[in-house]
Amino acid sequence: MFNTEIITEKAHFAWLETLKDDATKLYFLAYLDDVPAAVVDFTSIDYQNKTCEWGFYLFENAQLIGALLEHLLLNYVFAVLKIDLLYCRVLAENVSVYRLHTKRFPFVQNSCYNFLCKDRLFNGLSLTKTLWQERRVAMEQMLRLVFDFSAVVWER
Repeated sequence: MFNTEIITEKAHFAWLETLKDDATKLYFLAYLDDVPAAVVDFTSIDYQNKTCEWGFYLFENAQLIGALLEHLLLNYVFAVLKIDLLYCRVLAENVSVYRLHTKRFPFVQNSCYNFLCKDRLFNGLSLTKTLWQERRVAMEQMLRLVFDFSAVVWER
């Protein structure tokens, strides 16, 4: 979502309608203890080449569950969507999210995927299914020490 313009309610609902027939995009609303906590998107889904881009936007009440949500979503994209290569972009000044992706999770810098929007730099990152499968179990064991996995659900 690289838009800095104000979106009217009418335009927003029109855009939501387009998602019903667009197989290249999936959007979810994540809940924490029955309270909306994040918007999750998978875009540029290419089932033939097994690639897509993703992002998530945490609400104020969910700042502490970013790692848990990321883990659950990575499982989803690789196991359910059958994606082999996942991309994301992180605003360059958003150091905490960059660290989450590259220190706690095995995303790697992908400079080919950097993006400049309205004079703001987004760093490109990527993660392969193979690398995720190598690290997934250890990540889950660590997260289960801290989080109740059943506290987070999402719906399309």
